[in-house]
Amino acid sequence: MTTLVQSLQQVGDEIALCRYPGAVIETLHAAVRPTLNVLGAWRVPRRYEDWSAWRLNYNVFCHRDLPATFFDAWLAGARENGQSAMAAMATREGRSFTWSECMREVNLSAKGRWVFDDLLSKYGMRDGFCCPIGPWILHYWSSKVLDLSPAMRRSLSWAALTAVDQLMKLTTKKRLDAARPASRLTDREREVLRMYAIGSRARTIAYALKISEDTVREHLRHAMIKLDARHLGHAVNLAYHGGLLD
Repeated sequence: MTTLVQSLQQVGDEIALCRYPGAVIETLHAAVRPTLNVLGAWRVPRRYEDWSAWRLNYNVFCHRDLPATFFDAWLAGARENGQSAMAAMATREGRSFTWSECMREVNLSAKGRWVFDDLLSKYGMRDGFCCPIGPWILHYWSSKVLDLSPAMRRSLSWAALTAVDQLMKLTTKKRLDAARPASRLTDREREVLRMYAIGSRARTIAYALKISEDTVREHLRHAMIKLDARHLGHAVNLAYHGGLLD
């Protein structure tokens, strides 16, 4: 485990050099092997049950060694049974946890166990470590029950954050480049969002730009919609990584 912590401390610079999402996942996977494996990372759509919004290699990135049937099996299970216990816990608590901790802490019905019983065990995944990061979730997995020290948890969470940060940069740029011109931010929307990003309140922004506070809020709302952001902090992150606030 000490060797793994050291490996994770060095992986940040390598991840920052990755130029496509698959390389990010592969680089992190190589750093945690043979102790752990990387299952993948995905950006949760604004509405979880919008199944058409879950798209492999767009907002869902699985490790290349994962069987091609895995994502389809997960999607079929989620359609039938709804959000998994792990996804619900990640959204609700926003902290990292092992899969076995989720099973112990959440009172699961037979239907609620589908992700463990019908999916993960089928692919030999006995335990894992879930790292929620904003709208993203990254999973490590193991064929054995995990007993992670506090230092190991911190290292794995930091590495997951580094990987998600690079994934966000790569996918945000791709989404913004592919967007129709009409869906991009106007100069005024960028200006308002830039001021909001440095901590200015609506009243301060309104005074500086000589517009009403309602107009400021409307610009921020439009920016959120165009960036497909879940909240204003998410909009700021997306705009920053997409180079819109430079």
